[in-house]
Amino acid sequence: MQDALPLKARRRLRVRYLLAALVVVVATAGLTTGLYLWLRGGDETSPRVVTGVQFPYPDGWSEQTLTEADRQAGLILSLDHRQPDASFLARTVIAALPQDFDIGALENETVEALTADVNGFELRRSSISRIGSYDALTIEYLQPDEEGVSEHRVLMAVIPTPHQTYYLTLRTERGDFRDVEDEGLEIMDTFA
Repeated sequence: MQDALPLKARRRLRVRYLLAALVVVVATAGLTTGLYLWLRGGDETSPRVVTGVQFPYPDGWSEQTLTEADRQAGLILSLDHRQPDASFLARTVIAALPQDFDIGALENETVEALTADVNGFELRRSSISRIGSYDALTIEYLQPDEEGVSEHRVLMAVIPTPHQTYYLTLRTERGDFRDVEDEGLEIMDTFA
């Protein structure tokens, strides 16, 4: 019986040491993971992806429900205006910009792409400007509607950020543009 007591005591001592070692390993893993996540969270280059937006916009505009196909195409906001009819779309393309990115080169590339892709594209003006706190490319152009009956005037802002580029587009019939231009610019500024 005397031999059995020291064996039980040794087993309890061994179990206590194993539990203490397990606690130390788990605590070290938790601390290491927490430290890694904390350091990684401070990295300014980690992407922050916008998948939807919500902010105030002027009276007369109404938010349209996005379909899954809209979201897959990068659309994150769709607004409609009545009297005069107008639309505002916000779309994002997720892609990292190269280190040597030049917004001036973006102007030429975007105008060339619109000329090739938009039927009846007619450039009115393009410039580099500030929208909110971002440098942006603004392009104003004319485009006939699908039936060729009327002409639309479009103001597009391209806002490149390190990990995604936003495309903000105001579109209305040519004769109604001045009636909604200020509100469209206000929406763009609020967005940015």
